[in-house]
Amino acid sequence: MNKKCIFIIFMACILVLGACFSAWKEDEGTISISIGGGEAFGRAAGTAGGANTDGEEGFPWPDEVSHTIKLSGGSGSGPNRSGIKGGETVHFSVAPGQWTITIEALYRNEPKPYAEGSRTVNIKPGPNGLIVIPMSLKVIKGDDYIDGNNNGTTDDGDNKAGTLRWAIEVVQETSKDIVIVIDLDNDSDGVINLMGTLPDIKGKSVTIRAKNEVTIKRATPNFTASLFTIREDGTLTLGGAGSAKITIDGSDANATEPLITINAGTLIMNDDVTLQNNTNNNGNGGGVAVNNNGTFTMNGGTIKGNTAAGGTATPSTGGYGGGVYVAAGGKFTMNGGTIGGDKTTEGNTADSYGGGVYVTGADSEFTMNSGKISGNTANEGGGVCVADNGIFIMSDGEISGNTLSSDNDGGGVLVDNGIFRIAGGTIYGSDNNDLTNQAGKRGAALYNRNGTAQYGKFDGDTWAGIDLLDPNIPYMDNTIKVVDGVLIPNP
Repeated sequence: MNKKCIFIIFMACILVLGACFSAWKEDEGTISISIGGGEAFGRAAGTAGGANTDGEEGFPWPDEVSHTIKLSGGSGSGPNRSGIKGGETVHFSVAPGQWTITIEALYRNEPKPYAEGSRTVNIKPGPNGLIVIPMSLKVIKGDDYIDGNNNGTTDDGDNKAGTLRWAIEVVQETSKDIVIVIDLDNDSDGVINLMGTLPDIKGKSVTIRAKNEVTIKRATPNFTASLFTIREDGTLTLGGAGSAKITIDGSDANATEPLITINAGTLIMNDDVTLQNNTNNNGNGGGVAVNNNGTFTMNGGTIKGNTAAGGTATPSTGGYGGGVYVAAGGKFTMNGGTIGGDKTTEGNTADSYGGGVYVTGADSEFTMNSGKISGNTANEGGGVCVADNGIFIMSDGEISGNTLSSDNDGGGVLVDNGIFRIAGGTIYGSDNNDLTNQAGKRGAALYNRNGTAQYGKFDGDTWAGIDLLDPNIPYMDNTIKVVDGVLIPNP
């Protein structure tokens, strides 16, 4: 199905057509539901007859798409209409009261709609004002429409419509932000099998939610790049209110990129989202790489079982940040969730530095406001490594149970010519058998190598800090606990 033809299925409007209702009963409210005839986002958004609001020509409705409109509430079930084509206007007279209006867009004889939306409105006696009903795009098919070599397998589009790849392609052609709801058919078993990288998300805000639990995974060894790439001014939000669990799985493939790459874009990760099982054999970041002034906000969820391997180059150019890699200019804020887990099965691994998180370069910053970094492994900096003028600010949360794969320093946190500021939270040391971070040599909790490690608090944007360590003893084996900027002795 032509991408342009599907634009029109996303939004419908309820508007007053006063001329059609010159007379009305006092005990009825009159509404008209018009299916816009052009691109459904802003330019032709549901205006009567499909006329564009800015004079541009809209895309025609394809004959294969029809709509069903349902009204419920008020004094009971309302009138329903089906088989409505684009550009048509349907009139309703209903009893005044609260009504829920639901619109579904159906393609050919598919059992599930490709887009749907609903809104509850209060219908008053007489003509009612303009109300916009936004519609979400739906993913109903688990199979990809390309083969393992990223070549298209169909010309008529029958295999495209309803796939995740198709949905993101459509989003990139529209003029507004979109919610994509994954509601797979029964044949998909709750799995979306990707045969190649999805289209870049850039210049748009895309939210992906799931109606039922779903896994998005690599489905071929030929696919080694990131599953999602977010670029210029693009935003990808995973999960959120009302979403079922979403798992993004690298399938333990010998990949060459992280699961998600952020290049000057934004990733927002919410509860019930898991990024797992990716091995990046030729770069940095097993789960997520925040590059080129990108932004990553983790409100919840889990990043586990990912690996940043060293690759074959000598000297190695990879192997940093098993869970998350933050490069120069990148910003990572952790408000909740877990990076790692049970170290025997769920922890992230870095062949070099930063098993959980690696932060490096000018203007790179990791802010930990809550959550847990636990069970990760690296050559140095088992939990977190902040290096080369990067900044790690810990306001709360827990760093525990991280280990080193060799006889090196910094089981919990390694400061390697970087800046570490702790205003709150706990970094466990060797004095806690259950939660201890483990170092091969020194610094079970913290090791500072030519950097800055302080505790204290912010007064606005100004940091007032006190050195955590004696200049002659650059490490701490015992637990570090800070509450509201105050270091707690012998916690």
